[in-house]
Amino acid sequence: MYKLGLIGKDISHSKSKASYEKLLKKSIDFDLLDFKKEEDIPDLESVLKSYNGLSVTSPYKKVVYEMCNSHEEVRDFKAINCLKLKDGIVYGTNTDYYACLEILEDFRLKGISEVLLLGDGSMSRVLSHALKKLGIPFSISSRKIDEFKQVLSKNTHRDLLINCCARDFDLSSLSLSKSIHLWDLNYNQAYEDYFKKKLKTQFLNGESLLLKQAKLAINYWEIS
Repeated sequence: MYKLGLIGKDISHSKSKASYEKLLKKSIDFDLLDFKKEEDIPDLESVLKSYNGLSVTSPYKKVVYEMCNSHEEVRDFKAINCLKLKDGIVYGTNTDYYACLEILEDFRLKGISEVLLLGDGSMSRVLSHALKKLGIPFSISSRKIDEFKQVLSKNTHRDLLINCCARDFDLSSLSLSKSIHLWDLNYNQAYEDYFKKKLKTQFLNGESLLLKQAKLAINYWEIS
């Protein structure tokens, strides 16, 4: 039986195990490696000896990047979400990045031409690189950058808003245009029904990204 795990903080809500079992069509052992601070993360090589592969989620994607080997494209945004051990060496990649490329290309085929990223953390950096690669214009708004002023005053001319903020941020607290497409990288959030049913917003949650990146991770780990 395959044994996989997820490194993160406060990750009891994770749907990763169900995603991998859906793709592999079999039961797996899956551990939630929940660390309260980055100093608690053990040596990755020793941990990976017990797993076929490990995923990484916020807030440790940048921390783990400093602890493994990665290819050049991932080094551009310094965030890792997928780890493996091969010949005694810890390697990392970012399957979120490649999954985002696929999803953004789907949006572009639907006529999306300009994007506003909400948040400036690791996923915002990943999406920035994906958008640049696809040549899609974008800007970034966050609590640190401009107190979400772009969202409050200028979102009507954006085709797509992507929420990269943490789960504790209530997206419904912002005044959004009904016509905008909204891609929320979180899932199981209470405000989903508000956007879908009351505002009738074109809403996509993070489950599609979770499934696409999981498929890429399975290939990276060379399991079937």
